[in-house]
Amino acid sequence: ILETSGDSNLAELLEAIRVEERLPALAAAVIIDGDIYATAAVGTRKFGTGNWVTVNDSFLIASCSKAFTATLAAVLVEKGVLEWNTTLGEAYPDLDMRSEYENITLIQLLSHRAGLPEWIGHLTSKTVNDQFAEKWWVNRKTPTTMRAKYLKETVKQRLADEPDQSVYYSNSGYILAGALLEKIAGETYEHLMIEEIFNPLGMHTAGFGPPIKLNSAHQPFGHKAFGWSPAPISRDFPVYMAPTAAIHVSIEDWAKFILFHLKPEISGKARLNDDILKALHTPPNQADWREDAEENDYGVPSLNYALGWYTLDIIDKKGLLWHPGGN
Repeated sequence: ILETSGDSNLAELLEAIRVEERLPALAAAVIIDGDIYATAAVGTRKFGTGNWVTVNDSFLIASCSKAFTATLAAVLVEKGVLEWNTTLGEAYPDLDMRSEYENITLIQLLSHRAGLPEWIGHLTSKTVNDQFAEKWWVNRKTPTTMRAKYLKETVKQRLADEPDQSVYYSNSGYILAGALLEKIAGETYEHLMIEEIFNPLGMHTAGFGPPIKLNSAHQPFGHKAFGWSPAPISRDFPVYMAPTAAIHVSIEDWAKFILFHLKPEISGKARLNDDILKALHTPPNQADWREDAEENDYGVPSLNYALGWYTLDIIDKKGLLWHPGGN
């Protein structure tokens, strides 16, 4: 275990897991009683090389970016910039959209209750079709322009369900939420995230898009499963998808973000009141997963979705918060 791996005991534990699971790299943090107790990162930036990760490396956190977007929305609601019930129709009064989109609210987008499909152009959850890949994968313009264009195209599509009738995990919904925040606030999503979340929380490694684009020698690659060996890839979601899946961060800075959800005040810099925090952590209604949602196959009756967080009960532990992510 290297000096740059962080806490040696945690690194030793992670390395055993990493080797057994054949992972390129693995990072983790432990928070105890409201303090970051340990952080560690082990493995290599590129599978099969001697280019070791450090505890300060940034990892692309995929759909865990959604918790950041929801938290940014909460800070803006706290400041009175907009409301949980601000609608797409209010934000885009002159946009040509199907009538069922006009009353979709920010809280519905953030809780996967807007009735949106997974991605633009089709209703199938968790897949990206050829038309989507061809039109939207490549980031040809600024992220703000791409998000506005994505929203403009999305609001012409049929909804998968009526708003608030069911829960259906939607990457589209989070891209629209990011666009809505920047439209109302009059600043880019990236600027808002840096000013309201990254800087106040002291998250100096946080940014957008694959970290190897910033420094290919000193940041980890993404990897794809390829037989028994993970294959390094440089391509990933374009930066305009940051609200749903394209934020990167070091494990310590991620722990700072988690800590903010446990102790939601940083003296003089950022705070969330109890009501706002409760809204972030609680499903907004009793809606169940849509019939064809893959979450129905998880076999977890208590599984639901708050704002940027899945919620879960296990025995006497109620309202556990968690989120997976994969690009």
